[in-house]
Amino acid sequence: MAANVGSDKMDLNLTPLLDVVMQLIMFFMMCVNFVADQVSANVLLPTSLSAQEIMPKTDVDVLVINVEIKREVRMNPNGTQARTPDGRVIRDVVPDDQGRKQYKVIFSGYDESKWFTEDNEAVGLDYAQRKLAALAKDYRKKESLRTGKPSDQVELRTVVIIRADVEARYGLVVQMIAQCTKEGFPKVEIRAFAAQ
Repeated sequence: MAANVGSDKMDLNLTPLLDVVMQLIMFFMMCVNFVADQVSANVLLPTSLSAQEIMPKTDVDVLVINVEIKREVRMNPNGTQARTPDGRVIRDVVPDDQGRKQYKVIFSGYDESKWFTEDNEAVGLDYAQRKLAALAKDYRKKESLRTGKPSDQVELRTVVIIRADVEARYGLVVQMIAQCTKEGFPKVEIRAFAAQ
């Protein structure tokens, strides 16, 4: 009795493997769609205080820019400051005569900005853009003196930190970031903090 071993063929059934791969692909495609729905352009920014100088831990300069909304402290009927349950002072928005929010862009170490509203936002942005251009020029001169390179060939090393009020228009903050990038600042950060 001799067995004919060479005539039998063994075929692998790949159908279960393909089913598993297809289910994994569908699972990851659905996850990507759900994550895309969670992304929102409505970023909640904290209420702001006046820009304060931050002492750098390295030799890199830091420029702090505040985008503020005009606010005043809410007072209780007994004359004390109103506070949240966690002890923070409550500051209410102070609108202009026509009920519009008033904005101000403040650069750390400089107190020359003016209040503007959404209707004349171009005035505030123009001020901020001119100020950023002047500061970029100053930082390049400073870096040029340090390195000995011509100022037009010097790359900025200054970090820009933008702090914006929780009710500030998101578009205003985005335009500030775009202007910082245009002027050549290598790193722009948005910092969150709690108002006290």
